[in-house]
Amino acid sequence: MKKMIFGMGAALAAVVGASPASAAVYKYTVHRTDFPANIVDTITLDTATGAGNWSSNDPFSLNVVFTFPVDSTVYSGTSPQFTLHNLTNVSGIRTLNGVIYNLNLNLQPPELTFVAGVVVLSASWGPNGEGGNLLANITGFEDITPITPVSVPEPALLGLFGAGAVMVMMGRRRRPLSKSSAGKVQGNARLAMA
Repeated sequence: MKKMIFGMGAALAAVVGASPASAAVYKYTVHRTDFPANIVDTITLDTATGAGNWSSNDPFSLNVVFTFPVDSTVYSGTSPQFTLHNLTNVSGIRTLNGVIYNLNLNLQPPELTFVAGVVVLSASWGPNGEGGNLLANITGFEDITPITPVSVPEPALLGLFGAGAVMVMMGRRRRPLSKSSAGKVQGNARLAMA
């Protein structure tokens, strides 16, 4: 019986441990070194969907959208260190000296790097790569993960059912009869036979 309870407990721990990890949406405020202070950019990364964007409060200045692998490591704070390789579905525009350039994926595969409070989008812009990498300093960070009602994930729900089954089995186990109640049961059986 003890082995069975131990085995079910181990299975319960494994099932509960298999619950999905939580995801987050991070928003970094950045300032490009080649633009006036009133032009503020934001970079948003959604680790659940792998969707990201780098946009400006002046929409004609910069607007880039992309996706990244959802298993990428993404760190929070104003001085994170990580790189998002393998960006996909990348598109965007960038204004340089009053001219708008489209992102050119043929010249360089883009990647986004965060290091020591600086963000770099390695990319090429325009038909001949007129615009190079985007460079900006991180000036703020915010966790904007939507607050959703807490629900029990399916693996954890199965674990709860397993815990309930263990408790039912423990409650129904047979207990040895005391001598006084054993005599009564035997006496009642003799009367019924007579």
